[in-house]
Amino acid sequence: MTSPPRPDPRRWLLLGGLVLATLGAGLAVRYGLDGLAGDLLGGALYAVLVFQLVTAACWLIRPRAVSRWWRIALLSAALCWGVEVLQLTGLPEQWAAAFPPARLVFGTTFSAPDLLAYVIGSALAAVMAGRVVRPRQFVGVRAT
Repeated sequence: MTSPPRPDPRRWLLLGGLVLATLGAGLAVRYGLDGLAGDLLGGALYAVLVFQLVTAACWLIRPRAVSRWWRIALLSAALCWGVEVLQLTGLPEQWAAAFPPARLVFGTTFSAPDLLAYVIGSALAAVMAGRVVRPRQFVGVRAT
């Protein structure tokens, strides 16, 4: 039995660069933009980052699944929603008190508008991925 195709190493570099750019943009928004606009843009960028990380996980677990961008977008949005709902328990606030960088990952207070931002961010990431990358090229499979 042959092993499944793995992504081209250049794709890992590209994704790594995109993750770093998204992190940079997210931190810039977090510390530079106040109000609802900052909250929504930050939420959308958070969802884009989760989309990128789920894509990386799919590369490792099931490379052919990467061609189904809408599934990755749904999973990304669901994970973001899960983190947002977790904030209702107060646990993320306790984690942030013990380890302040956890605030950037889990947040501390529930915000309903973030739920919409997560859907928009995940959907935009899927649209961009679908337009920029051909599935066969993405997973390193050669067309026959």
